Amino acid sequence: MQAKERERQERLSDMGRALRSTLRVPTDTYITGDIPTLLTLLGQVPAVPERKQTTGRD
Repeated sequence: MQAKERERQERLSDMGRALRSTLRVPTDTYITGDIPTLLTLLGQVPAVPERKQTTGRD
């Protein structure tokens, strides 16, 4: 049974290697698990108040 399992693991590894060599993940549009964390943290940042217009009399 161990030889069968080893053969299955080798086949799976070979398939994974073949897929990774032919299909590249577009990193500019790839959504990762970090996006929800980033959005949560950005939601905690206070808004920047608008600057008052100066009249030049300062």
